[in-house]
Amino acid sequence: MTIPPRWRKLIADFGSIKGRLALVIAAMAIGLLTTIAITNAYAILTREISANYLGTNPASGILDIGEVDQTLVAQVRGMDNVAAAEPLSIVETRVRYPDGRTGRALLFVSPNPLDQSLNTLRVEEQMASPPANAVHLERRALDLADIGLGERLSIEIPGSGFVPVLVAGTVFDPSLAPAEQEQTIYAYLSQQTFIALGGQSALEWIKVLVADDPFDQTLVDQTLAGIAIALEAEGHNVHLVQAPNAGLHPHEGQMRGILGLFLAFGVLAFLLSAVLVSITVEGLMAQQIRQIAIMKTIGARTAQISTLYITGIAIIAAAMLFVALPIGIALGRGLAGIIADLLNFDIVDASTPPALFAAWLVTGLLIPVLFALRPIFRATGTTVVAALSDLGIGRSSGAGGRLNRFVARLFGTSGQTLLALRGAFRRRRRTMMILTLLSLAGAMYMTAGTVSVSYQASVDIAAAERGYDAEFRLTRPLDRNRVAAIAAATPDVIFAAPMMRLEAARMRGDGVALVRTYPDGGHGSMTLYALPGAQELARFQGLEGTLPVERLDGQMVVNQGAWALLGRPRIGEQVNLSLDGKRLELPLAAVIRQYMTPASVFAADTDVAAMTGESGINALRVVNAARSPAEVEAVVDRVGQQIEAAGAGISLVVTGNLMDAAVSGHVNILIVLLLALGVLMAAVGFLGLTAAQGISVLERTREFGIIRAIGGQRRQIVTNLLTESLVIASISLPAAILVSIPLSTAINIIVGRMTFGMALPFTPDVCGMGEWAAVSLVGALVAGLPPAFNASRLSVRETLVQQ
Repeated sequence: MTIPPRWRKLIADFGSIKGRLALVIAAMAIGLLTTIAITNAYAILTREISANYLGTNPASGILDIGEVDQTLVAQVRGMDNVAAAEPLSIVETRVRYPDGRTGRALLFVSPNPLDQSLNTLRVEEQMASPPANAVHLERRALDLADIGLGERLSIEIPGSGFVPVLVAGTVFDPSLAPAEQEQTIYAYLSQQTFIALGGQSALEWIKVLVADDPFDQTLVDQTLAGIAIALEAEGHNVHLVQAPNAGLHPHEGQMRGILGLFLAFGVLAFLLSAVLVSITVEGLMAQQIRQIAIMKTIGARTAQISTLYITGIAIIAAAMLFVALPIGIALGRGLAGIIADLLNFDIVDASTPPALFAAWLVTGLLIPVLFALRPIFRATGTTVVAALSDLGIGRSSGAGGRLNRFVARLFGTSGQTLLALRGAFRRRRRTMMILTLLSLAGAMYMTAGTVSVSYQASVDIAAAERGYDAEFRLTRPLDRNRVAAIAAATPDVIFAAPMMRLEAARMRGDGVALVRTYPDGGHGSMTLYALPGAQELARFQGLEGTLPVERLDGQMVVNQGAWALLGRPRIGEQVNLSLDGKRLELPLAAVIRQYMTPASVFAADTDVAAMTGESGINALRVVNAARSPAEVEAVVDRVGQQIEAAGAGISLVVTGNLMDAAVSGHVNILIVLLLALGVLMAAVGFLGLTAAQGISVLERTREFGIIRAIGGQRRQIVTNLLTESLVIASISLPAAILVSIPLSTAINIIVGRMTFGMALPFTPDVCGMGEWAAVSLVGALVAGLPPAFNASRLSVRETLVQQ
């Protein structure tokens, strides 16, 4: 088969720039596969997280009544707009690991956890003949506990102390975060087993599924509030109504937000990489400008020539798409698997929606062609006379004016520097595109470091302001003097602060306390601390209002998390709280900052006792002389033994190490993904720099010939071109720093609000800036070497006779 002359010319033209073409295809493939990977992961994850969660038939809400029986459950089940109702208790307690450490545990107690109709569980592994009085752990808790099936885990049963309990199997509960992230053991056991282990006989909560449109949040809230009001009218004390976001996995909103952010950067990387197509085509058309004039002279029309090159670009785009598509799909599935593992749900169907394939095909083929149109039309629209007069010299915008003076001040005014400066900004539009690529890559890299450093700064602030090493939560109140004596009698305890701790929730106008919680009953309610004085609050930074100095009498202080849950009331505004169904109403005095601390409210112990009748000490915070985790654990054990000897059990001990580990698991993966995006964008930027320098060498071939003809050395040409690369990289550094500041601030706000309810403290990563400076300068040298050596190898004859 004979190939028509026009197509032979197209093949020859692209063959003459095959090296630069390969770089452009690689850069665009990286940008496109990043976009494909993120969009594919987004589509898979949003579909699968919903399927996993809704597949458990999640309850619309939970009523905390304190004591329920089957008669009351049947009564709720028969109410209007109720599809199902089941009893449940969630007991917060402790476990003792095989190595002697203690940790947090949540016990999910129901009549038969493996056969419940709401929030159903899938058995993953199970002993052949599970014995009575055994428990099942959530599948991720097995590794955290460091035990296997058939082994015993020491669980503290309130009122009975630590009891060795056989682990009979594992279940999958996609509504819960991974156990290792929360540093929590999730255990599921029947009511009969709980009683046999020494627990209380009655269950406390009722799970409810709304019948009509359970995804309508307003309808769900109205139904749950109506049930609570009806039960209150019959004499039942409904302490709290917990209503998770209707039909949404607890982490779905956060996942969508983070993936949306990554998608924006992925698309930006692809669009910027598409700029390289424009740059490459511009160089190609400059090389072929005289041949285009000859083609026009013998009868070729402008439209024919334009169509020829546009077709060639479309073929190249198809080749790039062919490379990027399978890799991007595979990366997207891998990313989806990582995030699914992070959020504890399964990818059952990893297929890509057909609509995405269509979008990728259109985007991958259309964008490169669109970016190539300008240089193609400009070259093919040139008149024959102008094209034949083109010598490839002097077609430069230079680096004059303010930019010239600014860069000259940075790099000096030597002849070599000025020559490199003019070469770098010979095509100012092209140089600005490369600067944009490198600046964004550096900004992303530095942002990842800044978020990491800012998070660590929040951890350090929390540790400095916390003021205690461990908080003991007691199952039964004790006398203040008794608690103080216990702490004083324990070696290594420097200071002890006894206090009363109560669960609190905002009380609505209809008298119902309704909160947004996760299915584990947490993350939506507040904790109230009844304090004898205000001195403990002095170490925290105030955000709103004025902190009381001596006493809290007649007023309330909240941290930023509680302030958000309360709807951000004004200073002085009355705040109505429900404490296990009892009303506490006080004006807001101040809002304080507390990192790594749940939503907390502070009031005077006298006010709490007067309004609710609650008094006594059920929490103790201690400061000890021990510093290492093992030493802290030893002190915790000694204090715990003293408390239990005094007749009060311990529901939970929270240490700084436990809080740090629980929060870090949510942040580390985000930082890793930010770094990965920065590396990808850096690859695109340096590939673009190499391609741009190669095109610059091509356009300036005669210029280099003249330099050689008047005595210029090969070494000088190499040095000049490498200096051009270093100039571009150096200018991109301050731009990257400037871009990273608002970007880091934005991500600090997102991450901080997800974890602490407020932005992370902005802390620049100085080491990261230095690392990127080194990477960019080395990368610039590596990117500039190939075109520099190619230019130095050209002979004078080759450069001056080139057409």
